[in-house]
Amino acid sequence: MLLRQAPNDSAHGSRAMMCDLCRFARRFNEVSLFTAQRPSRDKRERLNAVGLLLCTDLDCAVKVHGKPVREAFDRPVEEILRSRREGLRSRTVAFVRSVGEPHRDRGSTSPA
Repeated sequence: MLLRQAPNDSAHGSRAMMCDLCRFARRFNEVSLFTAQRPSRDKRERLNAVGLLLCTDLDCAVKVHGKPVREAFDRPVEEILRSRREGLRSRTVAFVRSVGEPHRDRGSTSPA
């Protein structure tokens, strides 16, 4: 799978954006849209792609393994880190699978 990075749009101003994989909020210029082309034999669907907002530096794994700031009633650090790792892995697997799935029209309904 090849990911292509879209150019950052300066129209977002100074808003914070969230990475779809690690779920960390970053400044607008630290998150970019990355797209992956879906495979298709039909030339009419060659522009069919799936996208995610990702950390521009692709360092999600580093952030997920970073020690969290804990408050008195938070879960133990090991549990927080395990939850982050599992979330990152499951969202990554879901994205990879969505790229490989055949495209379905959103307007079509399945037969009953």
